[in-house]
Amino acid sequence: MTDNPRQAPHPASHAVAVNGIRLRYADWGGDGAPMLLLHGDMRTGRSWDAVARRLSDRFRVIAPDARGHGDSDWTQRGYRFAERAQDLAAFCDALGLRDAIGVGHSTGGVVMTLCAQRRPRIFGKLTLLEPMLCRSNGNVKRQVADVAQSIARYHHFQHLGLVFCLRNGLAGLAEFV
Repeated sequence: MTDNPRQAPHPASHAVAVNGIRLRYADWGGDGAPMLLLHGDMRTGRSWDAVARRLSDRFRVIAPDARGHGDSDWTQRGYRFAERAQDLAAFCDALGLRDAIGVGHSTGGVVMTLCAQRRPRIFGKLTLLEPMLCRSNGNVKRQVADVAQSIARYHHFQHLGLVFCLRNGLAGLAEFV
C-alpha cells in the first residue's frame, strides 16, 4: 500500500465507445490484477480517488463514469439496471478485463452483481458496499435466491471489512483487499 497517498500518481483519463455511447474512465495504471471500481448514482469514477490512491501500487485500478454520470455520455434512455449491466460488460470487453476484482457501491453494486451473474468470467472477486435490494412484482425470495446462487463463487464479502469502511470512509477498503 502507498505510504503517502497524496504522492500517488494522478489517473489517466480515457474514453471507450460501447453500446453507442462514450464512457469516460480513470485509469491509475499499475501492473497488478485489474480492479474495477463502480460508483453509485449521483457520483463519478473520481469519487473513488482516495481508495484508488491507496491501491494503485498493488492493482491496476480503473474507475468508469457510468452512463449519465461525470464525463460519460448522457442519454434519454439506458438507465435500467439490465442496460447498465450491459454497458459494464461491454466496457470490460473493450478493455479486455477478465477475472477482475470488482468493487461496487450502492447502485454500482447492483449493476456489478447483474453483470457478474450474466458474464461470470469478467469478475474473479466482488466486494459490494451498500448494494441496493430491489423489490419486484415477482417472487422476490426466488429472485434473491437465484442471484445469490449465481454469484456464490464471489465469496469475498467481509462483514468486518464493511464495518471498517463505514467507520473509516471508503479509503478503509484498502485494508481489506
